[in-house]
Amino acid sequence: MSIEIQLERSEHEPGGVVRGKVVSTPPAGQEDRKVELSVLWQTEGKGDTDLGVPLHRELERPGTHDFELRLPLLPLSYSGTLLKIRWLVRVRRHAPLANDEVEEKELVVRWPAA
Repeated sequence: MSIEIQLERSEHEPGGVVRGKVVSTPPAGQEDRKVELSVLWQTEGKGDTDLGVPLHRELERPGTHDFELRLPLLPLSYSGTLLKIRWLVRVRRHAPLANDEVEEKELVVRWPAA
């Protein structure tokens, strides 16, 4: 499977709009596998992992899919020594009896520099 994620921009303000495109090309005979698109944030580091998913949808068919999402005001992207908060666009292709195929592209959510 070939999955390509294209983002209009990689940096966004809180409450801004993320626009992009997903291009998926499955191998012959595997066009019926479920493919999901998510825009999400997740924490990494010390303690429990948290996850928020403001956009999640199943793609109806292989091909090119545009997406648009207004981001929430929080959380902001953060990269500290004990904790990181990452925003991702993730495309997952489910593979029965095998590992799912996943492609991710990171985006940054922060207030503009003054």
